[in-house]
Amino acid sequence: MKIPRPSLFTLSCAVVLAACGGGTEPSNNTSGNNNSTSATLSELTVSLTVSTAAMGEEIQAQVKGRYSDATEKDLTAQATWSSGNTAVLEPVADRPGVFLAVGEGSADIVVAFEGKMGTSAVTVGPARMMSLELVPPAGDFGYGGHLNIAVIAHKSDGSRDLVTDTVTWKSSRTNVAIASAQEKGRLVSFGEGTTTITAELGDLTVSGEYTVTAARVEYLTLTPENVRVGYDAPVQFSATAVYTDHDPTGVGHVEDITASVVWSSSDETVLVIDANGLATAVGDGDVVVTASKDGVSASTIARTVSIACPYPADHDTGVTYDTVLPPLFWLDAYRQDGSTEDFRMEQAFCNAETYKTILFVIGAGWCPYCPDYMRAVNERAADLEAAGSLVVYVQIETAGGAPANNQQANAIVDHEVTTANGPSFRVGDGVVQGGVNQPFSRAVSAIPSAFIVRTSDMRVIASQARSSSTLDWVRIAQDPSRLY
Repeated sequence: MKIPRPSLFTLSCAVVLAACGGGTEPSNNTSGNNNSTSATLSELTVSLTVSTAAMGEEIQAQVKGRYSDATEKDLTAQATWSSGNTAVLEPVADRPGVFLAVGEGSADIVVAFEGKMGTSAVTVGPARMMSLELVPPAGDFGYGGHLNIAVIAHKSDGSRDLVTDTVTWKSSRTNVAIASAQEKGRLVSFGEGTTTITAELGDLTVSGEYTVTAARVEYLTLTPENVRVGYDAPVQFSATAVYTDHDPTGVGHVEDITASVVWSSSDETVLVIDANGLATAVGDGDVVVTASKDGVSASTIARTVSIACPYPADHDTGVTYDTVLPPLFWLDAYRQDGSTEDFRMEQAFCNAETYKTILFVIGAGWCPYCPDYMRAVNERAADLEAAGSLVVYVQIETAGGAPANNQQANAIVDHEVTTANGPSFRVGDGVVQGGVNQPFSRAVSAIPSAFIVRTSDMRVIASQARSSSTLDWVRIAQDPSRLY
């Protein structure tokens, strides 16, 4: 039997396979940088999202590696990134290829991988405005009033600028309200309704809706102010509202709203006040009386004092001879040593054993004869004290003719009365309390004047006006039992 010879084609394939190394071991190159087992990294190419940026913005860089076999691979995540100037650009941690613009200037983004390096330059400019904000973003206010709007620009570096004066303002309904840079964002009303106010700066805009309502209370005033409230003498407070459509140059919108405000006392163990503003003392101390309406409030101080005995009910409304002195009082009256304390007629009446009489000496800052009269009384001050009399120097007017307060009275009297021989108070007629407005200036026909009051019944038992010599006030103080 004849054995067949092997095919020539089959032998040839075997030789080829052996020559191609089909059965050889893999290469030791384990870099994984390229599918080729022999290609090497030739260069790095860096690309940027932007080459110029503003402070606060991020720049994203990407790096590709080109290999010897002409293939490319994205190496952004594997490469090492750094900044050529960290005062301008800072790498962002855990975000390969991301840089934050932190300062103005130029810097290179640097990347390295397997001994190769690549760079790309970035220029950083000032922070730029990203958005505008209205403050408040919306609101309402009463007709005749106004609302101030501010515009804040938010910048790329996180900072903010107040740009109220530089934006352009627009109103969708100018018959309701407008705003302007000249008025520093002041929104002025022209009629009731709602309008959209827009602020524009470059290509940035922001808008908000604002409503003009009916006139509202703009502010409140309270009377009386800084008042003393006796246990036996409740005080009626009043509240006056000035509305937003008030015209200060003409007839304004002003109303007495005593009955419609909410009254409150800061300490109801000292003072209670009813819904109509009537305040009653129930303890000793200082309290704050407040009236509120529509979110607007006003406050004043009220001081209470316990009076153990009722003041004479037949008192007059002024200071005249042979009448009972009104229950006047002064807050923070000046003593002869410069200290201050409250001085109250009710206390003088209830403590008549301390002072049997009170001598009131009335002068004015412009009065040429008053200093001599004051000094003449002061020369007898020690005798007056011995007779049980208290001297009260009252200044009815300043040198300019305005009602004098306690501080002005103290300054004038201290200048005119150079010595202090006995107890005295210095008070101004312009700050007297007790429901009587400037009683001494209305009572005297000429100055200097003087009155002496008997504290047992608070009756004026002697008076003198414009005289070259003083009455014998010491003798009167020694015997206050009759009229002089």
